[in-house]
Amino acid sequence: LYNLPEFYGHPTLDDIAADPTNMIPKVMEALCPPDGAHRIYYGDKSFPMGSSIQRNPGWRDMSVEGIAAEVLESGRPTNLLTMLRLFSPYADIKFLALHRPYLNTIARYSIVDGGAVVHSRVVAGHMMAMAHFLNQNVVDTFNGSRLWTVLCMDRLLSTSYQSFDAIKEGRKDFVKHLAHFLGWPVTECDHCFLHWHEVRNDPVKSLGLDNLEAISEDVRKLDGVWPPRDEAMSLGVDQCLIDPVFPVLVGPLSS
Repeated sequence: LYNLPEFYGHPTLDDIAADPTNMIPKVMEALCPPDGAHRIYYGDKSFPMGSSIQRNPGWRDMSVEGIAAEVLESGRPTNLLTMLRLFSPYADIKFLALHRPYLNTIARYSIVDGGAVVHSRVVAGHMMAMAHFLNQNVVDTFNGSRLWTVLCMDRLLSTSYQSFDAIKEGRKDFVKHLAHFLGWPVTECDHCFLHWHEVRNDPVKSLGLDNLEAISEDVRKLDGVWPPRDEAMSLGVDQCLIDPVFPVLVGPLSS
């Protein structure tokens, strides 16, 4: 979620920053009542589809680098650095960077921003901004723990494996990695994927070769930037690719 307090009907991040001494304890009590229960808050939509923050129309005419600079300067849709500074003394904050194959992401929301090519620039700009934030904030300065890890969503897809046993092992490693990072005592889940559903659309066909040529330039700008290098990946999950299709379509990217 880009603004958890606001999403659940609490004051905005700006309101909290203006009066943190009084506001933060109230927000924490509302989110985590002292009843001994454990809670996970999640949203079923992600930016830009589920955010109340208005999109910047100027993004349509900006480069990937320009969009990244604007996002970092404006702190929108949410200033993660401010959130980190405010809440670290009260909570053990962890960021999970969910990485989906790039082409699938662009193809699914190709109507946003006026078309796939512009939408790709907007997404790439936000990924560049997010990489900057993550690389600058690897460790929680309040408690010394690692702040983030990358979760490669293609490791959950059946198309990434050659056999059913390989699918099971890949998903098992994924869950184990997540559990270790979050400090959960249980690292296996036999029922987590019983109702798993995959969308089998072909993003290359959906986007078309003309769009792919322009989108490939955005991918090249992200090469070596995203996904950010995650030392915690030593827990057993390989570093993910921006998109496994691109080395075939536009030639190999750098290692």
